[in-house]
Amino acid sequence: MRSYTLTSEEIARYHEQGFLVVRNFCSLPETDKLYGVAVNDRAMMCSAILGRCSTR
Repeated sequence: MRSYTLTSEEIARYHEQGFLVVRNFCSLPETDKLYGVAVNDRAMMCSAILGRCSTR
């Protein structure tokens, strides 16, 4: 990942909204790798993607 410095406006927006979207922060291969890790992690898959998790 490349280095990125937040602007004062972005920091203020984060404090106001509680999140920040930084477009093109990751390259497509980096995004693919992060997605692959997420969908192969049971806890991540259950809570973030499915919104629930079976106790089985």
